[in-house]
Amino acid sequence: MRSYRRGVLLACRCGIMTDVAAADRLDKPLKAALQATMIRFIDNASDDDGGFRYIDRQSGKLITAYPGAIHPKISPVGADYFLCIDMVAANGTRRLVDFLVREGREGWMVVDVIIV
Repeated sequence: MRSYRRGVLLACRCGIMTDVAAADRLDKPLKAALQATMIRFIDNASDDDGGFRYIDRQSGKLITAYPGAIHPKISPVGADYFLCIDMVAANGTRRLVDFLVREGREGWMVVDVIIV
């Protein structure tokens, strides 16, 4: 699973997804729904001051980061979509955060978060 994530993450970062043409064909309502799903997830998972907490996999420390710029590119992966946002930790460290969004029985939902 880890190598799959790295491959997908690298492909998303480098813009070499095999279905890049499909990403260009996403209609505006779909893009808006996907971005709204990501934003709603971040909002629901954040504390009252907007901090999104996660465990740093390297150090095991709890980190609080704050949402920054949403990247406009949405990358299809099969029937799922990767969306990306910049987050800034309290100490100023910037992180790229990818969200895997999938359509479920009750609509769009975030099913994975990758923080690098």
